[in-house]
Amino acid sequence: MQPTLAVIDIDILSGQDELAREGLLENLACCTGEFITPLWVNWLRERADLRVVCLVHDLTRFDDFLLDVIRTVPGVRGTAAQLAFSGIPAPQPPCWSSRNLARTARCTTR
Repeated sequence: MQPTLAVIDIDILSGQDELAREGLLENLACCTGEFITPLWVNWLRERADLRVVCLVHDLTRFDDFLLDVIRTVPGVRGTAAQLAFSGIPAPQPPCWSSRNLARTARCTTR
């Protein structure tokens, strides 16, 4: 099974950004294993929040990772995760063709 890319935005309490960053880096160093591979951590300075990008090899353990590794860091107020199951977009049907005019409003990617 291919790994899934996860982008995790971490909301930090005001004034605790440095403490949270240090704690997160420490936790991530300890958790690298067979089910997740941390790729990088961004510090979003304008909001004083953090973003973690990682590869998830076992989705059944991803919730545990969020709770045990990220949410336990002092200063973390909340998280939001986005998963990318496939990096290849499916071809879109031609919404503009005369045959699809009735379906134009419903055209989406597969």
